[in-house]
Amino acid sequence: MKASSIASVQDIARPLEEGLEPLAACAATADFVLLGEASHGTHEFYTIRADLTRLLIARHCFTVIALEADWPATLRVHRYTRGTVEEPGADEALGDFRRFPRWMWRNREMSGFVEWLREWNRPLMDEGGRHLRHGSLQPPHLH
Repeated sequence: MKASSIASVQDIARPLEEGLEPLAACAATADFVLLGEASHGTHEFYTIRADLTRLLIARHCFTVIALEADWPATLRVHRYTRGTVEEPGADEALGDFRRFPRWMWRNREMSGFVEWLREWNRPLMDEGGRHLRHGSLQPPHLH
């Protein structure tokens, strides 16, 4: 890696001990925020992803969450978070994530986030609430 690239990252990098709000504030003016991941399957990453997404919704008025995930499974979760389908809970709403990468979406952190989003949406239903959408670039039959 070039020294100038390293210096650029060091100039803007902030330790997570400062919390996620500085990162969310930097992202707040963007039209799109893409949350990639460097470590599939870690509790720590999934927790940070959920917490950062909550901040972007609650403090910075983001309205759409697009997942690179199986379309039918995501639609079921979307309907649950919007209150348009009855499910016993988030774990059941996530139940259609059966194929790879099942563990990316059917985990405690995502379940907690889905419950939070459903509650967040409850008073916003007249405005349309916040949306959880399928955002994969692959056709559904390839998932």
